[in-house]
Amino acid sequence: MMNMDASNLSHERSHRRSRRLKWSALTGLFCSGAIAFISIFSAPITINYLGKDLYGIWAIITSFLTWAQLFDFGILNGLTNALSEALGRDDFIAARRYISTSFLATTLISIVGIIIWTIGSLHVSWPIFIRVDTAEQGILLGKGICIVGCFFFLTLPFLLTYRVFHASQRLYIYHVVSLASYLLTLVTLILGVHLRLAMLQLLFVTSAVPLAIQAFCWFFLSKKVIWARFSWKCVHLDALKRVACSSGPILVIQLISIITSQMIPILLTSVTTLKEVADFSILWKIYLFAFFMMGNISTAYNPGFRDAFERGEINWIKKTLKRLISFQAFLIVLGGFPLIIAGNAIIAIWIRMPLEQPLGFIGWLAYVLCVLFAVLNCTMGSILVILEKIVPQIIINLLSSIALFIGITKTMSQFGLITIFIIIGLNSLISFCYSFRSLINMLNKQGEVYNLKT
Repeated sequence: MMNMDASNLSHERSHRRSRRLKWSALTGLFCSGAIAFISIFSAPITINYLGKDLYGIWAIITSFLTWAQLFDFGILNGLTNALSEALGRDDFIAARRYISTSFLATTLISIVGIIIWTIGSLHVSWPIFIRVDTAEQGILLGKGICIVGCFFFLTLPFLLTYRVFHASQRLYIYHVVSLASYLLTLVTLILGVHLRLAMLQLLFVTSAVPLAIQAFCWFFLSKKVIWARFSWKCVHLDALKRVACSSGPILVIQLISIITSQMIPILLTSVTTLKEVADFSILWKIYLFAFFMMGNISTAYNPGFRDAFERGEINWIKKTLKRLISFQAFLIVLGGFPLIIAGNAIIAIWIRMPLEQPLGFIGWLAYVLCVLFAVLNCTMGSILVILEKIVPQIIINLLSSIALFIGITKTMSQFGLITIFIIIGLNSLISFCYSFRSLINMLNKQGEVYNLKT
């Protein structure tokens, strides 16, 4: 009778988990598309209001957010792993310790970060590093970088809300909140344009909206969820060590990814023309869009995999993983089919000019396969990361980046842009096969250990 009750409980828990993860994945897919549409819609509003020169400065300023995000030192990603582990073991005391300790750590980082960022951004002579036409534009650049950086650091502690929803497999709630934040930011942008705000004023009010939304969500969550409330008593050095155990290696992966994506255009300028660099930028945007959309689906499932792993529900992991990979592959093939058939025409309609070197049928097929393999490899890698197999992923990412850089410098001038995507595709396919085998072995061992315990 007890075995039947345990079996029914496990089945019911798996069913609830699957339902939450599906909702998270689907809302992530929808909200990602909506957010992308909002970004596309807001770009012409901003550029027509500011003009090309000021919009160029605006774009440079906002690009600094990519680098600012590294200043959490991986704590937020590490918290996701630690929380998923604690919740998978129903250890809510440990979960509260991780949250309280991470909130204090990010608050301290925020205070120190604001001071350093403000001094640095206002005293660095930016025209030395970034070409501007006038001294006034250089001043605007420094003040703008200061504004976006300070708002990021102010928002940093409240970003724990996302990690709590993520680790508790209720990311669908945060997706709706995120979409609302983007909509409010768009409304604020339109109102700012209507009121004829200066560029820095417009940057200030649009940066303030996400801060207000994140702060509201944090205080709301703290009131509703007991184990998510900050408590001085729950701040522990051991909790920080546990979070740092994951955050450090994950930060290395982030650094490799960012440096790789930033280095590709620089390397291209040394081996090809600026027109081909522009072509790459267009193809890269499509690649990143698909990567971003599919990544949101797999990200939603990761804490569920960790929860099932801790509970020994290995069969659920294997079945869900098969469905996830199949769903992602189906969406990529469906979306990539028009590119294979008429990719050059689609690009020409989109940017109102043809590619400098149009891709043939084989070229577009290789491009779509590259996206497919890259997405599946990312899915597999992220699962291993949530299961704490992080160091092998660092090595894989590093070797892939080195192979890509060598491939660009040695073969790009001879075979053209498609070389980049072929190399990425081959790297991803090899990495996927290795990661898949590692994951299956890991799951089988965990299943054996859990069976011995029970």
